[in-house]
Amino acid sequence: MSWKSTKSFQLEGITPEQYIKISIKALKSLGWRYDIPPDEDYIIRARTKRSLFTWGDDIEIKIDKGTVNILSECNEEQALFNFGRNKKNIERFLTEFEKQKSK
Repeated sequence: MSWKSTKSFQLEGITPEQYIKISIKALKSLGWRYDIPPDEDYIIRARTKRSLFTWGDDIEIKIDKGTVNILSECNEEQALFNFGRNKKNIERFLTEFEKQKSK
């Protein structure tokens, strides 16, 4: 069973390069590990921290034709329950993104 949450919106006011740069700052601030695939433009893959209830959730941030797509999904090692974590992961990322953007 795959538990996931997504959010998509138009990129406005900044370039894809700027969005990626600020996203990296936000991920670092959250303490989430991340990777930028060398053969794919405007994609970041990340994993949240482990906790009592999770082994870490998988996050993908992708910009395609001016649209930002954010996916949070329980990794394959997860149990049966999600408790709304994936939606909260996206909210946490976007909140931290806005903080980093304003710096």
